[in-house]
Parts: sequence; structure tokens; C-alpha cells
Amino acid sequence: MKQFFLLLLFVSYSLYSYSQVNEVTITFIPSQGGETMVATATLSNAMWSFDASLALDESSLYEVSINLNDQQANFEARLDEIQFFYDGQDGLFDHSLEYLDQDANDIPVGFSMEATTACVDEDLSGLLKVTLVDFGSNKSEGSNITDGQTIFEIDWPVQIILDPDAPPCENEEEIITDVILTWTSEFDTVVARAQDPDGEGPLDLEILDEIDLLESTEYQLSIQVMNSIEGEDITEEIMQEADEHMFFFAFTDDLMQSPSGDGNADNRMDPINYLDEDENGLPLGLR
Repeated sequence: MKQFFLLLLFVSYSLYSYSQVNEVTITFIPSQGGETMVATATLSNAMWSFDASLALDESSLYEVSINLNDQQANFEARLDEIQFFYDGQDGLFDHSLEYLDQDANDIPVGFSMEATTACVDEDLSGLLKVTLVDFGSNKSEGSNITDGQTIFEIDWPVQIILDPDAPPCENEEEIITDVILTWTSEFDTVVARAQDPDGEGPLDLEILDEIDLLESTEYQLSIQVMNSIEGEDITEEIMQEADEHMFFFAFTDDLMQSPSGDGNADNRMDPINYLDEDENGLPLGLR
């Protein structure tokens, strides 16, 4: 009975400690001069409210810092156990935010980051998700957002402001000519190809193979993406930039036993059994 009581006491104390983070300040300092942007999120009735919006210049490098205000010292004393994760959604940033600080084991922490805003053709609004995770003694180089206790998750509203004097954006898209689906089960392997031989040229996309699967059979799907014009495997690049990509799927309703439904192309939250993820623990979809 005493052990059970002590366990309850420990759990209550842990939850109480997490609840103390009720004010978080984020600061964006432009590296080339300009206005520093500061915004504070305050937790009230389980909802975060913001005292200011973050209006950032396009195509600009910023140093980003997080301050937990009255809880800052407590968490700075536990760098070996915690890590911030940043997810710039809606194309706000040119690439993923980069960590500028590490703990004693050279594993990222995230109180200090570097961010480059995207080039835009018009003002762009979106969200920057900031998540603080407590791994306790289990923090490692491979730890991701799902491996620990989430202390808080904040969706900061961000606006990227168009600079009318900036040169136009160069949106260089990859040419994709071939998509190869490989379905592997305990009993067979099925390969299905789709090809657009001239990329952006006038020829249409052609389905080269049908997908014939055994009923009531569990398959693992892998996707390969190629540019046969230049002899380039785009799959590797997608993996390296996993935090910037995500595959969505659509299929005939109830074609699959698992996942059920018709895919997540029309609703991101619909079930799909992703087997891979980016560094933030978000799904990718090559597997």
C-alpha cells in the first residue's frame, strides 16, 4: 500500500511540474539588421493565447530563441533530458530550423535555433509548431517527438511579409518521370510502375502495371521516385528532406482492411499506416 501511495504521489508531482509552464516567449532576431520580433504565449483554461503575431521578412535569416520565463532556470538545469522540436508548417521557412545549442552529450536542445524564411510571391500566413519534450534519462541522439513526455505544444501564428523590392522567387521543381510501387508480403512481391517519360512535356502519365494483390494479406508498400531523363533517384533527396515532404494516399472506400476508409488525401487526419517519419516524428510516406 505504501508503494502504491508513493507512486501516486510521484505521478501527481510530475504532472504538477509540467503544468507550471504557462508562459513562453519566442524571439526572432534578424541577422542582417531590421526589426526584432517578440511574442509571448500564455496558457489559460488549457488554451494558449498570444500577445503579438510574428511578422517576419521573406528570405531572411533569423536567430530564434525560446524563454520559459519563470521556469527557464528549472529547464536549463535539465538540458540532458529535454529537447524542443520545431515544425514550420505551410511553407513558412526555406528549410527546417537548425539547432544552435547542445547538451553535455552534444545532442540538440533547442533554446536557440536558426531559421531562414521562405521566398514568397505574396504575404503568407501559417503556423510554427513548437513542442517541448521531456525524455528523462532516455534522451539520445535518435530521440524523436513521440519518445518522451510532451510538456507543451504551441502553434505560433506566423506571417511572412512580401518584400516588393526583392527579386522574384526561383521555384525550381524536381522533374519526376517514374513512380515505382513495391508491395511485399510473406507470399509474393508486386511491382507497379507509372511513367511520364518526358516529364513536363506533352506526353501524358501512363500506368504501366496493374496492382494485383492477394486478398486478406498484409503487404508493406515502398515507393521509389525517379527522374529518368537525368538518371536521378529522387527518393534519396526526399528522404534527406523528410521534414519538407509528405505523401498522401487515396483509394476506393474500404478497399483495405487496414487502413480503413478511403485514404487521407482529402483529410490529413484519416488513418494511414505510415512506417517512416521525419526528425520531428511526423509521417513521410515512402514506406
